[in-house]
Amino acid sequence: MSDQEGVLLEMEEISPPKAEINTQDNRKYFKILRKVMSACRPNNIDFNKIEFLKQKYGVLKSVQVLDVADKEYIRNLESASGKKQFIEEVRLGLLNKFYEICEQCESDKSDLLFFAAASCQEKKLIEIISTSSGEILNQPRYCDSVLVFTLKYGNASGEKFFDCIGRLIDAEVDINKPDFNGKIALHRAIFMWKASKEAKLRSKLETLIKKFMQKGVCWNFLDEQTKTVIEEISKENYPKLETAQDENLNKSNTVNQLFYWIGGEKIREFLQFKNIRENVGCDNGEFTLLQFACKKSGKMYPVVKFLLKNGADPNQTTKLYHQHPLEIAAQHRHKQIFMEILKNKKLVITEEIFNQFVRWGSKALIFKYFEMLLESDKLDSYFNGGSGNTPLHYAAYFNCRKSIHKILNRPENLLLARNETGQSVLDIVSDKALEAHFDDCLVLERRTDFALENCKMRFCFKSLISTQNNRSNEVGVLLNISENKNLERLVTHPLINIFLELKWFKVELYYWVILVLQFYLFLNLSAYFYLLTDSMNNLCFCVFFLTLNTVLKLIFIIISLIKTRRLNCHYILELILISTLVVGIFLHILRIFAFAEMSILLLLTAGYHPKIAKWTVILKQSFKILAIQLAFFSLVIAALVMSFNLLAKDKKYNCFESISKLLFETQTTGESGYDGNFYFHVVLGCIFFVFTIFIVMVMVNFWITVAINTANTVENNAEINAFKNVITFINYIETDFYCNFMRIFLPSPYIFTNNNKKYEIDFYMNKKNQFGNDKTLPGRLTEDCIIKIKAFWSKSKRHFK
Repeated sequence: MSDQEGVLLEMEEISPPKAEINTQDNRKYFKILRKVMSACRPNNIDFNKIEFLKQKYGVLKSVQVLDVADKEYIRNLESASGKKQFIEEVRLGLLNKFYEICEQCESDKSDLLFFAAASCQEKKLIEIISTSSGEILNQPRYCDSVLVFTLKYGNASGEKFFDCIGRLIDAEVDINKPDFNGKIALHRAIFMWKASKEAKLRSKLETLIKKFMQKGVCWNFLDEQTKTVIEEISKENYPKLETAQDENLNKSNTVNQLFYWIGGEKIREFLQFKNIRENVGCDNGEFTLLQFACKKSGKMYPVVKFLLKNGADPNQTTKLYHQHPLEIAAQHRHKQIFMEILKNKKLVITEEIFNQFVRWGSKALIFKYFEMLLESDKLDSYFNGGSGNTPLHYAAYFNCRKSIHKILNRPENLLLARNETGQSVLDIVSDKALEAHFDDCLVLERRTDFALENCKMRFCFKSLISTQNNRSNEVGVLLNISENKNLERLVTHPLINIFLELKWFKVELYYWVILVLQFYLFLNLSAYFYLLTDSMNNLCFCVFFLTLNTVLKLIFIIISLIKTRRLNCHYILELILISTLVVGIFLHILRIFAFAEMSILLLLTAGYHPKIAKWTVILKQSFKILAIQLAFFSLVIAALVMSFNLLAKDKKYNCFESISKLLFETQTTGESGYDGNFYFHVVLGCIFFVFTIFIVMVMVNFWITVAINTANTVENNAEINAFKNVITFINYIETDFYCNFMRIFLPSPYIFTNNNKKYEIDFYMNKKNQFGNDKTLPGRLTEDCIIKIKAFWSKSKRHFK
């Protein structure tokens, strides 16, 4: 095999990523043969590649000529004849091996036909020909007909070689079927005639060439140089079968002509063919025209465009080659062809195609095509990549911002969709990619000044609203974002701020109902618990309000527990309060804890309002940090108190005698109420005094430093935590409070109740009613929110739509 042929083999077949030989692939042995022979070139035998192929394909280990033990001997051969002999042995060894396998396992008759002919098994070849149809005899492998394959790989010096070729020609095997490069069997015979130096072999090849010409070779398939050689050999006139413009030619020659043009990259001739519509869906037994053009070269873009324009089906495949044109274009890195097929209206992207791209997605050369596929509107958002991953999962995983934006603009919002490992898209997506999408959801419709009256914007909330069980969930996405450490900063994004303001307008009534009801229950419980022992009536009222509070709270706690299978801090405090109140009826001392618990719960409930949520968050954070500091220094404070008590000698006037009193005063005020005299040793007292002052100064300075740093930290995160607080309350209203019973008395907390699948709202910056005449929305946004919108547009310098 020449170097030129080896290069052509590599050009014809580019292995896809993770190329594995499928046991169901009826071209598998041809693929192995081609790979091995492409490594065996006269000037450069790649033994490393041969060894790699042996490890990859176990069938090669039984081919003795490829034995590693002979490698050193072959490598040391300096003569060209030695290398040529080795290559011939490899080729014949592979042919015989694959022939044995196909015969033993009763493989496809077409496979057996190829290997029987190439290995010169004349008897078997006669048997196959006699029992096979014309379709089987003319079915190619890698565009090689059985004639071309035999001439390319068979042993021309073999005794039965030319007899097998003659049998194939007599069996009406199509001699005009072009290979991958637009060459027919005659081209191969002439190539062998030129390369041969043996007179006997050249004579047989000349006879074969004459036989081809007598059989009727398409003259248009031959270049001028080939025609000159034929005239030199034959010295006779043969029928020159023209195919280019003859509309009366049979279908077989027309198909051959079309494949010849593509294989020979004769684009102009192909585009000038008038009857393409009648033949646009034809195939050569292995490839359709569109498949072949996609596989051949990136230069075939005009051909692919021409075929699609004239009605070629971008989804059509053959029984022998199952890859779709879209896959082939991506696999061979033909970007223009890929994009042309992708935008075709007839294209159907199946889950099988999508899974193929998933398997290739990690490959750098294929990734850009996978990204373009993710951006396509033809891709079903619910496709499963094999592990529960949707296209949005992959777009998030590969950080394809444009793909994320396009997928999120589709009707289906799958931000909360989970794969088999329980990961949602929000667990994978980059905060910058999601922020970029939110930026694109704030649209200023025209280039205009914010001060102008006609300043109009459009807010698109589609990505914030998911649908579960045919019911819209308007806060589920926001809740997941707020609970994600990597994404929580996005709750301050203008788009989310606007959405929360609109949502608060819808749920504000619920807030006041709950707050007033909570206040009413706690006020009565506090009053009657305080006067519990005064009369029997107080006890009855106390039990009544306690029962009412318990029943109402437990209903919502159970609903929440069933839906989320977890309890938040507010519900835990409610359960503690219920327990305290119940026990407090019998154990009066616990009433002091009940009063504190009710005041804290009322404060937490009030703290869900957007305007005071920030204060509540700062208060909670400050209280938490103070509690930790007191716990940390409690041992030092207790040691000081005990030391003072031990040094005190004057029992009559000693104000340090009570350790519990000292501990309480020191913990709460930082000083003791000394009002008497005490005596202690001078030296020890001085040492203790210095030690005490040092400890106190260290503690005080530490507290001040921590307090300043904590105040800054809390202040920086307070806005985020405040929004998280509001989101928690809105989610509680939607999922727990707004049940079928409440729908009778209270309005819907949902913004989009009219099945508006676009989920878009128009906003007029300078009108009195900023949302038009829609009375279900507030008249205006708050000034803080408007300032944020203006700052966003000024800072980001957004493009105007």
